[in-house]
Amino acid sequence: MLVHPLTLAEVLVGGVRVGRGQAMRDDLDAAGIRVVAPDAGEPLRLAELRVSTGLRLPDCCVLDLVLRGVCSLATFDAALAAGRGNAEFRCRRDLLDCTDQDPAARQAGLVGGSP
Repeated sequence: MLVHPLTLAEVLVGGVRVGRGQAMRDDLDAAGIRVVAPDAGEPLRLAELRVSTGLRLPDCCVLDLVLRGVCSLATFDAALAAGRGNAEFRCRRDLLDCTDQDPAARQAGLVGGSP
């Protein structure tokens, strides 16, 4: 599984709060969680996604990885899964991996029917 560095930082906050940040990082490494290195074009792409989608910057980091073809998306967040207005992302629903048990994703038309 691949994650953006900002996403990993957010995940580690809870561990750091209880004095287990490094242990949590070690556990994630052992589970095969790998960080994707940012590239030089990322800041502009993130800014463009932020403006075009209205998503928060951490969500834009995830969306950028998906749009670049680095990984697919697994989320329960219907707004993120919908790409919030990003036409390129909406056209690439093959990249989605949403649970059909999530009512918000079902309501957004992301599961339970044809893409």
